[in-house]
Amino acid sequence: MLKPVAFWDASVLVTLCVNQTPTPLALVFESKYRIAVWWATHVEIASALVRSLRQQDITAVEYAHARQQAEGLANLWDVIAPSAKVARDARTLLERYPLRAADALQLAAALEWCEGEPKGMVFLTFDRRLREAAALAGFTLESLRAYSRASSNSSCQAFERAWLRASSRRNSSSSVSVAGQP
Repeated sequence: MLKPVAFWDASVLVTLCVNQTPTPLALVFESKYRIAVWWATHVEIASALVRSLRQQDITAVEYAHARQQAEGLANLWDVIAPSAKVARDARTLLERYPLRAADALQLAAALEWCEGEPKGMVFLTFDRRLREAAALAGFTLESLRAYSRASSNSSCQAFERAWLRASSRRNSSSSVSVAGQP
């Protein structure tokens, strides 16, 4: 049976390339969903990997392996191409939600992917602001808590705690509640 498709943010895909705290959760998502992305995802992943190498979070060997992993993922995903409509929709999303330009373009591409009908369509991201905007736009979000509670994997639980702490610091002025999140 073919797995359903979800729209994936680079924040999740990077953890499939480099072993990080949220990697176990990303692996759960990978087992459940095929991958749809926006056209700049490959660049976003490359940027994250190079940054990790420059900051010495990963070694040159880990970087080379991560690049191979990213290439392998790129061979599997469906890409939503840029278009004038996506650009127009992104400008509208910038007025509606507190997003950065790239996140607005990505969310607009996700809306293009689901033909403007996000209800029941899954959007995967570890970025709090993008999660909130995707939820408000009507996408279904995977709960980050459900997996950490069900998992005995302490790194997944540690990720949830760190994600919630970091998200609350970054978005202390935000009052939007995301499904499955406090």
